[in-house]
Amino acid sequence: MRKDTIDGYHVEVSPSICRFARSPGEQTELERRACDEIQKDIRRHIDDVGSVIVVAETSSTCEFCGYAWTESSEYFNGGCCDKDIEAEDQRTGKEFTP
Repeated sequence: MRKDTIDGYHVEVSPSICRFARSPGEQTELERRACDEIQKDIRRHIDDVGSVIVVAETSSTCEFCGYAWTESSEYFNGGCCDKDIEAEDQRTGKEFTP
């Protein structure tokens, strides 16, 4: 039987969502800037803070179809789309068979 134990605590802070961004890239840049400002403010105004770091959230997708990356290979996503299969065939020099 599993037993859960609390090993410690930490605080997570997220910036408010900016509704003025014109593109996903601009949204990401605005969030990064907001996080940098929050980081500076925490360091300036709060005592006894062990560390303050900005962490980027990432995800992996197929460059051809945008499907979520599910495989351990960084080159082949298991044949999620025709272009993924074609690229694997070219990379390996043999035809992919599921």
